[in-house]
Amino acid sequence: VATSAGVAAAAEAGGMAAAPGARPAAPVVEPPEERERRFLGRLATELQRVWPTQDRAKVRVGSLVMVEDANGLPGRYGPDVVSIGRRHPLVRGALDRFDEDPVPLWILVSFLATQANLEFTRITDEHERAMQAALVERLAEWSSSGR
Repeated sequence: VATSAGVAAAAEAGGMAAAPGARPAAPVVEPPEERERRFLGRLATELQRVWPTQDRAKVRVGSLVMVEDANGLPGRYGPDVVSIGRRHPLVRGALDRFDEDPVPLWILVSFLATQANLEFTRITDEHERAMQAALVERLAEWSSSGR
């Protein structure tokens, strides 16, 4: 006589269908802190791809921090860090979907680059044009990859 545990184990091994009433394994849920850490890493990577070389230290992983609110903005520059407001709708959307749909993340990148243009005099219109072109290229790559 097969036990339900034995039937479930055999089903997992591909030998037979799961027993009626057997529960599928619960999906693994990523802890929010880990997801935010990965998100900030991805955000830093995307920012560095479009950022003027001389200012890339401002957008390295260690300079990006999640905060509850960035004065109502998606992000805000400080003297040593860039605060990313986790409650802002754009940030929430980007954080929820950055693995599947990077477009909200890229909109956040564009916002942060424009904020930098307003904050730092060394960011020029040429830098802004180059950033926008790099973002368009990333979007085109992603779109043509069949996603």
